[in-house]
Amino acid sequence: MPSAVANHSCFTAQAGPTESAKRKITSVLQSFLCLLDVGMLQTIRECTVHQARRTEPDWNLAIHELMAFISILFVRAIMCPVGAIVDCWSKAFWCQ
Repeated sequence: MPSAVANHSCFTAQAGPTESAKRKITSVLQSFLCLLDVGMLQTIRECTVHQARRTEPDWNLAIHELMAFISILFVRAIMCPVGAIVDCWSKAFWCQ
């Protein structure tokens, strides 16, 4: 492949947030909500509570508890990657 064509197909953007994101996202919460917005969190919460109440009628979950749980999953994935997602459900999932 000629070098002019090879250079044309190279990705040249800088790693990290865009200038717009740097200006608009000023907190960890705003960053988190870029991944999962409040509507998505409410849907996950409603479905989770509905399922849990099939066996535990008084079970409840607050949005902030769900956000904390999801945050732990993100940190866990970064600090102790396990490979295939199916491995996350095994007893060997947790770091030794």
